[in-house]
Amino acid sequence: MFEKQGEKLTGFEKELMDNFSENSFFEIEFIPIEKENISYYLNSNEIDIIVGGLIIYDEKNCNFLYSKSYLPTKLFKYSGNIPEKYESIILNKSEESKIIDYLRLKHYFRKKSDITAEEFSDSGYRIIFSKNNKALKEEFNRFLKTFIDSKEYEFIVRRNIG
Repeated sequence: MFEKQGEKLTGFEKELMDNFSENSFFEIEFIPIEKENISYYLNSNEIDIIVGGLIIYDEKNCNFLYSKSYLPTKLFKYSGNIPEKYESIILNKSEESKIIDYLRLKHYFRKKSDITAEEFSDSGYRIIFSKNNKALKEEFNRFLKTFIDSKEYEFIVRRNIG
């Protein structure tokens, strides 16, 4: 959902966040964080938004703020091993199953096909917000409601995902 090309950051979510910034009074600074540090940032107020192909597995038992879904996807349980760079970021997962989202699975299958995967659920990508920033979440959701129906959104999806 993000890709670094030299010093330039590109990708679907980069363009989504740029459009949000242009349509609101929020300025955005992109700060990369490692997957293994996401839990820390979920429980701190150091950053306002966490974005990066995030999927919430169990919304009912979620104790953090998150956006409405902005890009539908499917989830697959898989067997076998995949490199960490292909692993989905599934938040609030209570079971030990290996789960991968459609985009990462598709990307992995372009390189190898040594795992088996079975679809089990529909989902969507989300943005996580600082616990104390309900206003930012509400502003993003208002933006998202109109942006998803726009031509620009369609162009971003086609340009970055296909």
